[in-house]
Amino acid sequence: MHPFKVTDADIVYGSRFIGEQYVRLHFFWHYIANKILTLFTNIMSNLNMSDMETGYKVFKRSVIQSIKIKENLFGVEPKITVKLAKKNLFFMKSPFLIKEDHTKREKNYFKRCICCHLLHFKILSF
Repeated sequence: MHPFKVTDADIVYGSRFIGEQYVRLHFFWHYIANKILTLFTNIMSNLNMSDMETGYKVFKRSVIQSIKIKENLFGVEPKITVKLAKKNLFFMKSPFLIKEDHTKREKNYFKRCICCHLLHFKILSF
């Protein structure tokens, strides 16, 4: 919430990759998949994000209510990001650390990545 207090930010995305003092190491293939998805989102949105697949996204109420999203798969994240970027809103990124339980890692991570890539191509074609 700090970026909202000290700037005119409309949207704040957290990033696991720009840590302040300590940065957690991530599984290599998860990191690569995240970087590829983030790259595609950056290309489509003209933003310079470091972590599109972050679980930390904070929006002003008026901002998130200004768009319509219809998505049943994991593609909701890039859709929201691209739609809001087209509105020329003020995005900020903020470092944060998360504690993940890797004993319960996502089993369908590869499937989720493929779905997100397909959505990226779908968005690019419009």
